[in-house]
Amino acid sequence: MCKPLNVLMIEDSPDDAELVMLELTRGGFLPDFRRVETAQAMRDALASRQWDLILSDYCLPQFSAEAALETLLESGLDLPFIVLSGVIHEERAAELMRRGAHDFMEKSILARLVPAIEREIREVRERNQRREAERRLQALLTSTAPAEEILAALKSDIDALTLSNGTLEQTLRRRTHEVEAAALQIYNLNKRQEAAAGREARARHLLRQALTAVTEDFRGPLAVIDTAAQLLGIQIADQLPQADQRIKAIRGGVLRLVALTDSYLATEQLDTGDLLVRKRSVDLVRLIQLCVAHHGAAHPGHTIVVEATAPLTLWGDASLLAVVIDHLVTNAVKFSPAGGRVTIAAGLDREIIRISVSDQGIGVPAKEMEAIFHRLRRGSNVGDIPGSGLGLYLVRQIVEWHGGQVTVESLPGQGACFTVALHAEGR
Repeated sequence: MCKPLNVLMIEDSPDDAELVMLELTRGGFLPDFRRVETAQAMRDALASRQWDLILSDYCLPQFSAEAALETLLESGLDLPFIVLSGVIHEERAAELMRRGAHDFMEKSILARLVPAIEREIREVRERNQRREAERRLQALLTSTAPAEEILAALKSDIDALTLSNGTLEQTLRRRTHEVEAAALQIYNLNKRQEAAAGREARARHLLRQALTAVTEDFRGPLAVIDTAAQLLGIQIADQLPQADQRIKAIRGGVLRLVALTDSYLATEQLDTGDLLVRKRSVDLVRLIQLCVAHHGAAHPGHTIVVEATAPLTLWGDASLLAVVIDHLVTNAVKFSPAGGRVTIAAGLDREIIRISVSDQGIGVPAKEMEAIFHRLRRGSNVGDIPGSGLGLYLVRQIVEWHGGQVTVESLPGQGACFTVALHAEGR
């Protein structure tokens, strides 16, 4: 028969929580759990009902096992506290045990979880029995009952305490052995992970070198194709007017491939620290005008409007800042309907230059406004619109490298507005 188990789980991954609950179910428990991710949510949960134990991830975006343990200790509740983590070093695990955690284990190795829970619940029950016996003993010592009754009760409670203390000593010896074994297991696992990470790093380095070489080799043929398309357009413009659109399509495809290769190279160079940076005074309005001139010629079906007040200058790398503006405008055009309007606004707000690029396109889902800045991540609503998932990642890296920040505001289906904030020159 399944044993009911009330579990408070400190975990930010619903999938990980579900896997743990499945493990408990297989172990003969009937878990009733609540998942929380913040200190306040944990305090509310502790106050709302009784729990049998707490399972905590080691690190969460807004919380941690250390903070969760402190919250439990502050509550005064005697509950088993077990740490589950993807990776945890033995020193940190030992420190958590010293602070009051009852056990720790890898999420990928949950074979010890059910026995550990059974052991901890049994030990909580024994601690409660010992505290109750101590309370009765204290009451008897101040009692006015007949001496015979007091002596009989004292003998019973002292026997219970003696048995409990013997059990406690056995438990301490067993727990010491288990902690030492678990620490050794984690040490060995970390060593294997470090070796695997080293092999992976070497493989990634070789792969990066190969891809960088291939990417650089693309640029020569792409330049030849673009030049040939331009010459072809000049030679047959009068003879075949309808060929103009096809030639523009060829050049548009070339520009997309050039942008993709440039993005990849810049991303890799930023990640490895190999990017050559040349800082100087940058005329931002001029940079925006050059970008608009390029996109206006490449995308005549869109209206691109600039609202900028000169002068706007800052200290930075002009080529990298041009990449930022180009990617934002490229996205605005790409995700907007034909004939859509793209607005580039730039101005000085006290000591901060703000550049915003807004469109009338598909927008960004609310839950993905942070994720789209991650490498190789794209919005779930982009469909078959081409893209690499590198552009916005590169934009954020460059902007943050310049000491600024980039944000997005959007409503799905109503367009998006990306804003870059940078310190003005001399500010």
